[in-house]
Amino acid sequence: MGDRRARGGRLVARFKRLTDDEARTLTPRELLPRVEAEQAYWARKKIRTDEDRAAAREFSRILFTYLDPGRQIQAVTNLIEGRPDDYMDRPCGETTNPRQEAS
Repeated sequence: MGDRRARGGRLVARFKRLTDDEARTLTPRELLPRVEAEQAYWARKKIRTDEDRAAAREFSRILFTYLDPGRQIQAVTNLIEGRPDDYMDRPCGETTNPRQEAS
């Protein structure tokens, strides 16, 4: 199997789609780089099959279920103000807002 090269000849890592089961086990700190990689993948993908569209919707659902911007802001605020906060270091499955998961 040949290597994968982007324009300009630089080697590109093989992309692995994020799954719900995997997202639950990652901390937000671990999940963010994966989300960034998948967002870049979908931004580059010009032609999408029905399967691609379903996968993109699933990625969006995972993103909104496990990464709560308000909670991330609160975690940073707590740390700035000297209050302990382990949000970024606990698995996302433990920190998910149940209302988000039900939607």
